[in-house]
Amino acid sequence: MASSNSMPMNLMTVNINGLSSHSELALLEYIRENDVNLAIITETKICDDAPLDSFPHYATERRNSSGSNPNRSGGVMLLASPNLNPCRMRELEIDGIDAIWAMCDVPLHGSILIGGVYVRPNNANEISLLDRALEKARKVCDDKGCDKIILMGDFNARSTFWGDSITNPTGCQLTEIIEKHELQVSNSSGRNTFSAPAGGSVIDLLLASPSIFDSISIDTVNEMANLFTGAPIRGHFPVHFELNGGRRSKRATTHDFENVDWARWCKDLDFIVSTRANEIDSATCPHEMTEIIESCLSICSDQCIPKKQVSSHNKSYWNESLTRLSQELRDAKKSFLKKSDNYNRCKLEIAKEKFKKSLLAAQNEELSKRAISITHSSGIGFWKKYKRTTRSAREGIGCLISNGKICRNYEEKVAYLRREFFSEHHLDNLNAQFDSDFKRTVEEANSQMRNLVLE
Repeated sequence: MASSNSMPMNLMTVNINGLSSHSELALLEYIRENDVNLAIITETKICDDAPLDSFPHYATERRNSSGSNPNRSGGVMLLASPNLNPCRMRELEIDGIDAIWAMCDVPLHGSILIGGVYVRPNNANEISLLDRALEKARKVCDDKGCDKIILMGDFNARSTFWGDSITNPTGCQLTEIIEKHELQVSNSSGRNTFSAPAGGSVIDLLLASPSIFDSISIDTVNEMANLFTGAPIRGHFPVHFELNGGRRSKRATTHDFENVDWARWCKDLDFIVSTRANEIDSATCPHEMTEIIESCLSICSDQCIPKKQVSSHNKSYWNESLTRLSQELRDAKKSFLKKSDNYNRCKLEIAKEKFKKSLLAAQNEELSKRAISITHSSGIGFWKKYKRTTRSAREGIGCLISNGKICRNYEEKVAYLRREFFSEHHLDNLNAQFDSDFKRTVEEANSQMRNLVLE
């Protein structure tokens, strides 16, 4: 467990699909290895009040299923580091919905009301009860002088608003509740939190009040975890969020030399140097004069050269265009959340489509760059691995673009990759490029030799 107050607080939620001796041990090992400070475990399927001894060094609160058949679904549990001093708020727990609430003392943030919820699929009544619970939660927060609420869990609500491929009725209902209570969704990675043979979905969410939202990182879905949930065939992945100390720190910046008004820069530099002409004339050594000139250049650059943020993206295909479109998409999501009218809905769909197309194009270009160096012999091995990967529930390579057409399904991807990279067709272009580079190198060498002879 991360104990330093300056360290980010690691939040996690996962649908465990029934706690068992295997899943309890796997879960304990997982939260220890990943320094989880607070976890919401949904669908525990526990129907008795026997104490759980599997999670030492964690404060444990749980609420068993309130459904008609607790053995088949339901139940939610909260695991928290003891230094958070979780105080369970039973007055917020409403019959008919599996939800648990606790007031926690979080370093650098103060009191935060944290809730965990499990909503059964296609259950409009439980979503309505969640609305009532949030109304009570806001009243309790007002009484205690707290304006920070975090709600995590399995909502079984699908919506394109938080990155799912479709919107179902439960998703529409939850969107209205989010707007009503002025909450925001931290899921924006677009990664599925639930996997199934017919396709995944984004249903394990974190909702936060605006006062704490800016301090929460976007979701990180761990698709490699083995918690006996049924994933990756059919089951849930653990979803992580980081709660930083205060607002997110500003990203590093650097000079943007591509967008400089050099005429203005030269003019300003002349003026700055002229104002320090006496210092330059009275300099006693070259080192002192160099320091003065460097100072003039630094002042002029800060005034005339615009700054840009340094990208810390870990995806090699990411570029400035994707950063800009990603920001436009986030802005469109915020506008739609504040006012869900047709204009903002259309604006959101347009922004989403533009980002999706640019993302696919960038991924396709990156794949081409990597695959063009594959020889025929190594390509056979790569091809076998790719086929093995794409026959699993989650495909290892996303959508591809072939002649302007998006390849989405397995058969189209197989045909495209075999045609482009595993028939040695791509080596033609490689050989042509090699001949061109070799010819240019020879010409440059001959030119340098002629210059040497003339000298």
